[in-house]
Amino acid sequence: MEFRQDRLLDGRKVLLAVHGKAIRELLTPIFKQMGASAILFGSGAEMLRQIKEFNPGIVFCEADLDTMDGIDFVRQVRKEMRLAMAIILLVEQHDGEIAAKAREAGASDVLLVPFSIADIIRTSKKVLEKPEAQTKLRFGPRT
Repeated sequence: MEFRQDRLLDGRKVLLAVHGKAIRELLTPIFKQMGASAILFGSGAEMLRQIKEFNPGIVFCEADLDTMDGIDFVRQVRKEMRLAMAIILLVEQHDGEIAAKAREAGASDVLLVPFSIADIIRTSKKVLEKPEAQTKLRFGPRT
């Protein structure tokens, strides 16, 4: 699959809640080629502070963040902040327990590490078809 021709993210903002520079450097050019209008990245706590203002169309979050774990990040976005958007948690392939907890916390999907560009496209496409990805920021109880 040629990702340069797949403008899946055309006009959407991408938020990367990652602490690893290598992950940011890997994902940023891929998302640009997929048509992301803007990419914001930083630590989990920093991204939680900026998420409402940035209004991302899709969030990629590492399971192992610097000041919190990815499950807590997802839980805060879904249950405490009550935001609806596509959230993909990056999970080490051998860690099925975290993948299950991520879905329970409200992650739209998980992306197993290591992953390929095709995996990123496939997972992004899948979560962007879900109802929460079609909704702008929403406040209040989830319906």
